[in-house]
Amino acid sequence: MSSYFKKEGVAQEKLDKLTIYVVLASVIGARLGHCLFYDFDYDFQHIAEIFLPVKFNPAFEFTGYQGLASHGGILGVFIATILFCRKYKVKLLWLLDRLSVMGALVGCCIQLATS
Repeated sequence: MSSYFKKEGVAQEKLDKLTIYVVLASVIGARLGHCLFYDFDYDFQHIAEIFLPVKFNPAFEFTGYQGLASHGGILGVFIATILFCRKYKVKLLWLLDRLSVMGALVGCCIQLATS
């Protein structure tokens, strides 16, 4: 991505900010995707456990985050990309075109990790 930004004269500071947007959005989106698509009944009754890695019932217990959904992460990144483009005046299709190269690599890594 750095070479794309340099070649086309876009400031590196924008890439740094984009990286923060994408990383946060992928984690938050993946967690929310899992909660909405797979454990909606449980998470609807235990909303605090969506964001906190602990259980409160029947006793306090550290559980870690119990699931992430890759398609939720992709949706989160797409929404974050739209917000980034609006805030920093970057053309959405230009940025999505550049991110598609990274997206293919990420998709490959996800498939290798789950195999």
